Amino acid sequence: MNSGLSRALDELAGDRSTLRSGIVVRFDSSRLTVRVGESEQSDFPYLQSYAPALGDTVLLQQYGSTWLCIGTPAGMPPTTGDEPGIDQNPIANPSFEESSTGVFPAGWAVYHDPLTTATTTITTEAPPDIPPVDGSKACQVKSTVTPGAGVVFSNDYLYSSPIPVQAGQRWSADAMMAGYRANPPDGWVAYAGVLLSWYDEQADVYPNTVATNSLSMFALAPLTLPWVRVQPPGVGGGIEVPSGATWMRVILLTNFVVNKAALVEPLAASYFNIYWDRVAARRVS
Repeated sequence: MNSGLSRALDELAGDRSTLRSGIVVRFDSSRLTVRVGESEQSDFPYLQSYAPALGDTVLLQQYGSTWLCIGTPAGMPPTTGDEPGIDQNPIANPSFEESSTGVFPAGWAVYHDPLTTATTTITTEAPPDIPPVDGSKACQVKSTVTPGAGVVFSNDYLYSSPIPVQAGQRWSADAMMAGYRANPPDGWVAYAGVLLSWYDEQADVYPNTVATNSLSMFALAPLTLPWVRVQPPGVGGGIEVPSGATWMRVILLTNFVVNKAALVEPLAASYFNIYWDRVAARRVS
């Protein structure tokens, strides 16, 4: 902070600034609601450099009669969904630690779009390309394509166990994602998204939904390291349960598009991995 701004803040505060911490329970494009102790306090502005997320532990700085969120403490890990004031994460196996490496993740299922022309494999892995966010494992969605002619693509909807919901509730979800491609770097485009999907029966699975998915697409750069958070729009205030829905599933959507002609011979194959970790769903109201 420059000396002029520091002096101005000191004058505003009368040299009596106060620091508190709290947990983010809601937010929009400019303001936070934070749980401080046992109560929720609203309408805190936050610095443009801070990207809020539900469950973050944040520092609140008082300047005179004004409170400002100045971000998370240095070294504070991202939220796990277990913080006080945030509903417990209802997703089974949210960090993919419950399965052995090389097998499909327990507690999850997949819908592979039958119109797609590329094949993928989905397994629990200890990724060599990037350390997992939680534990020692992550979910790997891998596409391997050989050089040739034409464009191929795939869409995989990896969906969670069902979560009971009620009309009037608002829900949020997010996941950590990373991408890695190799051999060679050209010819690939990949997208990843987190969806909330809605059902009227516990046994229903995707795509047998009762309402349109709530979706946010995240366009991947050619090489996306380290981990980034993917979450639907309106995540701060949550997304309202649509009419007729009594169950929800969180979907991790992975889309690959490959121009086979751009793959360089004589390589036998090129691959792109998308990794998923720390998936969380929370009822926010």
